[in-house]
Amino acid sequence: MIEGYTDFPDEDELMQEEGEVVYSLCWDSGAPGAGADCELIYSWKGQYVVCLSYDVNRPAYPSLIEAIMGAELNFVNDATTEIESTELSSEQIIPLLAIDINSDLHELTINREDWEVDKQGNFTRIVYDS
Repeated sequence: MIEGYTDFPDEDELMQEEGEVVYSLCWDSGAPGAGADCELIYSWKGQYVVCLSYDVNRPAYPSLIEAIMGAELNFVNDATTEIESTELSSEQIIPLLAIDINSDLHELTINREDWEVDKQGNFTRIVYDS
């Protein structure tokens, strides 16, 4: 954990004001209610703090990749819609991703680029004709 960091609401507010979102994974299950959200990793006080929509714990890691892997924000299934990072390129993110081979994979956006994913876990950038 970050030295001096606690899970008190005031600390979360301060992190959101002072920190920077450096990785997000958004998903949409298509279900009503809480069927969509984004999971976030903040860069704050020299660490990477994971903020999950379903967990009040805020684990911190020394590197962005450790945070992604530690929080399993590399897992892609048919509900995953978008991944964005200010620190990693699409080409750096793709090798980190684990694919759910039992889901109907699809298209998703990585760093504002559209990608297609097949059942073997192959990513292909979609190029649109102008």
